[in-house]
Amino acid sequence: MAQGKNIAIIGGDGKLGQAIHKLADPSYHIVNLPRNARYPLSVLHSADVIVVAVPAKEFNKVYPLVLAANRHAIIATTGHAWPENIDSILYERGITWVHSKNFAFDMQPIRHQISELGRKLRDQDIAARATLTETHDVKKQDRPSGTALLWRDWLGIDKIQVRSRRIAGALPKHRLKVTFNDQNIVITHEAKSRRIYAEGILWTAAQIAEDHIHMKGLVLFERLQDQLHPLPQLRP
Repeated sequence: MAQGKNIAIIGGDGKLGQAIHKLADPSYHIVNLPRNARYPLSVLHSADVIVVAVPAKEFNKVYPLVLAANRHAIIATTGHAWPENIDSILYERGITWVHSKNFAFDMQPIRHQISELGRKLRDQDIAARATLTETHDVKKQDRPSGTALLWRDWLGIDKIQVRSRRIAGALPKHRLKVTFNDQNIVITHEAKSRRIYAEGILWTAAQIAEDHIHMKGLVLFERLQDQLHPLPQLRP
C-alpha cells in the first residue's frame, strides 16, 4: 500500500478510535489496537502512521512504544506532559508527530475570531471580563479541557474565569462570553459527534501520505492548517 495508508490506532477500541475507523476511506488499512491489550512492536512497525487516542494517564505507557516504532504519529491525547527533549529527538530522526488539543477542522475560524477579539481588547486597552464554560462526559479526565485552555490562550486577557462541568453522556461543548463596553459577545461550539475530530485526524494522515508535511518534530495541527489550508485574509 502507499505510504500513509496503513494506520494503527492505539486506543482503537475507544469512541474516537471507532469514529476514525468508521469514517476512513476504504483505501486505508486500519488496525485498531485496544488500550489495555498487549501487542508486538512489529504491529506498529508495519504502520505508516500511528494515531494515539488514549486517556492522559495512559500516555506515558504508550509513548515509549510509539517512539521505538520510529513512525510518524498523530497524538490525539490531551492533558498529558511531553517527555523531555522529545521535539529534538523526533527532529533528529526526521519524524513528524502532529498534536493538538482539538482536531476539529472547523475550529480554525473560531481560533481566528477569538484571537482577533483578544488582540483588539489588548491593543485598545479595553477593560473586559470573560467566562469560559466547558462541558464534557464524566469520563473526561483533564479539567479544564484542552480546548478550553486553547480558547483561554487565544483570547489572552487577564480576567477570564474557566468553569468545568462533567455530565454523564454529554458531548463536548464550549461557551465563551466576553463582556465589555456595555455588550456581550458569546461564542459557542458544540460537538454533535466525534466525527469532527476523526475528520481532522484523517486529513492529517492524508497530508502525511501525500508527503505535504515538511516540518519535523512536534508539529501543531493548527500550524499545519495555517500552512496547508489558510483562511482568506480578513479586511481590518
